[in-house]
Amino acid sequence: MTSAGSDLYLVGGHAVILRSPDDGTTWTNVGMGQMVLGSRFPAFLAVTAGAEDDVWVGGELQASAAADTRGQGILLHSNDAGQSWQPVTVGDSNPV
Repeated sequence: MTSAGSDLYLVGGHAVILRSPDDGTTWTNVGMGQMVLGSRFPAFLAVTAGAEDDVWVGGELQASAAADTRGQGILLHSNDAGQSWQPVTVGDSNPV
């Protein structure tokens, strides 16, 4: 969990990115819903904020089939408090 201005952010599996504007009383999913990329879905493991509207989340794309257990890293950035997310390419395709 991290804070950005007056907002709290919490991340989890199945593309969950939650934001709370009221110190955790209520939460809204500002993630990308049940996002699936090919046969993989993102499991977010970390969140940080650089400024009030500047939020970064990272994790891995997990296989939806048991036969493929290697995860590929994923990094997303939002500069509008989670209203939209852009993938960030970091130049390494090795599993996390």
